[in-house]
Amino acid sequence: MTEVKQGTQWGGSDGNLFHVINVIDLEGHTWVHYQQDNIDESRLFSCWVESFVARFKPMINEAKG
Repeated sequence: MTEVKQGTQWGGSDGNLFHVINVIDLEGHTWVHYQQDNIDESRLFSCWVESFVARFKPMINEAKG
């Protein structure tokens, strides 16, 4: 599985970009907290790491961390 790290940028299939705010282990699951980039209104999201890597692809050349 692709490693998800705080500060990295990921892209969705629709072209939207997101950056990882935090990755934490809680009650047996690894949670990813992330935010959409390039929008006027801040929107925070979270999901299990398995769901995150299934939905998004790392933006290797765009990584912030």
